[in-house]
Amino acid sequence: VLEDSRPSAQMARQIFDTDNVRVIARRPVPTGFKLSGSVLGPKGERVRPQLHVSEDGKIIEGSCTCARYKSEQMTQGPCEHLLALRLAHMARLEAEDGAVH
Repeated sequence: VLEDSRPSAQMARQIFDTDNVRVIARRPVPTGFKLSGSVLGPKGERVRPQLHVSEDGKIIEGSCTCARYKSEQMTQGPCEHLLALRLAHMARLEAEDGAVH
């Protein structure tokens, strides 16, 4: 499991644990997956993260409609919405992997 002590990672875990992230589209690509999602933030705002992750969950590129992403892009690391989308994707992969066996 990808654990991180940064505030954005902790907020992402909270978003995921409270079921406020949805994977809207997920497309396999040669380098991993392209994801788009919807995240409901703590103040009731809805943002739309988009993510390109490798097979093992490493972020290749991403974007989000949140204010933090608009001001920083990913210069300070991914926002909590991108991290929450990644958590939702990894959980879905685990569930699918478990269903195969």
